[in-house]
Amino acid sequence: MKLKNFVSEQKEKQEQEEKETDDLIRNMRNQILETKEREECLEALFKEKKQLCEQLEKEVAQLRDEEKSRKVKEKFENSSTILDNILKSQRSTSSKTGLGYEQKKTNGFPKFIKGQSKYYAEMLIEESKKKGERSNKE
Repeated sequence: MKLKNFVSEQKEKQEQEEKETDDLIRNMRNQILETKEREECLEALFKEKKQLCEQLEKEVAQLRDEEKSRKVKEKFENSSTILDNILKSQRSTSSKTGLGYEQKKTNGFPKFIKGQSKYYAEMLIEESKKKGERSNKE
């Protein structure tokens, strides 16, 4: 009887151990499946983030190109404005004042006569003095 009891106890222990081992194996399989699902989910998120990052990098590159072309365009527009201002302030090609000629008006038209060499600034000062004298007379 003791032997039978011992054998039956051993069988029960073995069955209990097998059951526990099966439970452990099932738990491990479930954990492995959950881990695989998490891994797949993370990989999908990674791919999404990678695509988003690439899209944003393209957008940044496009915005940089647009900014560069805008700056070039502004530079040309500013250059055109500057050139227009230079051309507007340019003297007539027939004006010889400052080159040793004096401007005298005859019949309402300017006439340039070779005179003493004067600096252009001196001539402007003289003209402004003459205009000042004229305005004082009136």
